[in-house]
Amino acid sequence: MKEKIITTGSSGQLGKSLTISFLVFEIIAYLFILLFVYAAWSKIGDFGSFSKAFIHSDYIGQHSKLLAIAILVAEIGISILLIIPATRRMGLLAALLLLLLFTGYLVLMFLKGNEMPCGCGGIISSMSWSQHLWFNSGCILVALFALLLNKK
Repeated sequence: MKEKIITTGSSGQLGKSLTISFLVFEIIAYLFILLFVYAAWSKIGDFGSFSKAFIHSDYIGQHSKLLAIAILVAEIGISILLIIPATRRMGLLAALLLLLLFTGYLVLMFLKGNEMPCGCGGIISSMSWSQHLWFNSGCILVALFALLLNKK
């Protein structure tokens, strides 16, 4: 099956050709930029609560502040990678890795039955553990789809 090509240009001139898969990849990348910038921004806005959310975790406990800083740096770094066109694919790979790590943590908390507060900020913090797990799983599938569209 041939992929449709959208040609841009004026006065009948041949302009830049964009494939549908490229456009879908770009849209997904921009959605991930919004997600990671929003997540980082909301955590920075309430860093105290965000870093304290991990204190009671069996797995993290005393390293909660260090982990909070590492997550913020990762989210900001991923956002930067996604913003720069030349590193966009690497940014999606990094986003996928971070989402897999977050989801693994969520599965552990879900299976353990812990009623720990969510360290996420903004709207996402109001999700239950199972809602968070479904949201992350959806994001993982979208990231995988985008990466399959852009196999370079």
